[in-house]
Amino acid sequence: MNDDLFMKLRISPAAIELISMINFLFLLEDEKIKLVKDCEGEEGKVINRYVNNKRREIITNRLYTLDDFIRDWQMNQKSALEKLFQEPLTDVKLVKLKVKDPILIYKIHNTQPHMRFMKFIMII
Repeated sequence: MNDDLFMKLRISPAAIELISMINFLFLLEDEKIKLVKDCEGEEGKVINRYVNNKRREIITNRLYTLDDFIRDWQMNQKSALEKLFQEPLTDVKLVKLKVKDPILIYKIHNTQPHMRFMKFIMII
């Protein structure tokens, strides 16, 4: 459905960040159908806002403790950070993270949980 979804929403293949976010956040078929229903015919700004609101909703409604994050961090740092920030992270972005202390990362993130990863990198 992904190609069909992006065609219906008129999302250019060049919109790599938006496509990555949609693929990351909208895992269930029902969620993809609702995305198309709510955003078909809308401009890119509206679709971006919708996707960002989905991300914020996930972050707001989840229970992801420090212990969960540390456990995930020990297994796979990239996956733990993606789960914490609720966004896909490329190796290029990950290299920019100089702090490797999961407790510090979690605590700083917790002060502004809706902050995007690249903004987080700028303040840490």
